[in-house]
Amino acid sequence: MDPTKCEEISSDGLLIIIKENENIKKIILREGKSISFTKFDQYFKEIQNKVF
Repeated sequence: MDPTKCEEISSDGLLIIIKENENIKKIILREGKSISFTKFDQYFKEIQNKVF
């Protein structure tokens, strides 16, 4: 993994985003799971459902 392509977006450091040519390619959760960006919207909705 190239650290220059990674960007942490959550304050707790749970989400890491890998960018490739300014496109977001993959989102990695610090727990060890990884998720492609196409699945992220669905995943985010699942998180919202659990939290709220």
